[in-house]
Parts: sequence; C-alpha cells; structure tokens
Amino acid sequence: MTGAAMKRLAGINATSKPFTLSLLWDSGFEQQVDLSGLIALSRHFAVFADDPDAFAKVGVINWGHGIAWENGLDYSVENLAPIADEQADVDGWRCQ
Repeated sequence: MTGAAMKRLAGINATSKPFTLSLLWDSGFEQQVDLSGLIALSRHFAVFADDPDAFAKVGVINWGHGIAWENGLDYSVENLAPIADEQADVDGWRCQ
C-alpha cells in the first residue's frame, strides 16, 4: 500500500461461508474475504481446518490495523486488504 493511506477496520464477523469474513472498513465500505487459501497453505492457520468454529472467534485489534482470533493468531490489515481487493476484482468489482 505504498503511497496510500492504510485501510482500517471498524468491524469484522465470520460469515456462513467456510473461512470467510465480512469486513467493515472505517470508510463504511463492506467487503468479504475468503481465507481458505491461507488456511490450506499456512501451517499456523491450518488449525482452523481442524476447528472451524474457532475461526468465527475473531475481532479487530490495534485500532483497526489487524484482526486476531481467541487462539492467539493474528493477521494485519496490510496483508488482509490486498487479498480482499484481489478477490473483489475476480468477482467483477473493486473497492475504492
């Protein structure tokens, strides 16, 4: 996100889709992100494959600059936003 202000989250919830989060940005824009790829490829996040209910126990941390789960795992918005934006591009729309 060079040269642009970093996005900040105002809220987050797990959706009914497996390993998908609903993001509410501080701008009011809503977006969804599917983290199933991260869970499949990361040895740390693979714990959610064995315990999908734990994935829903997520919240915003660091004044909107990250998310964290009750099991201690966290993920920065700096990494989360590009995944959500890329998935939005694939679906035919782009967040501003």
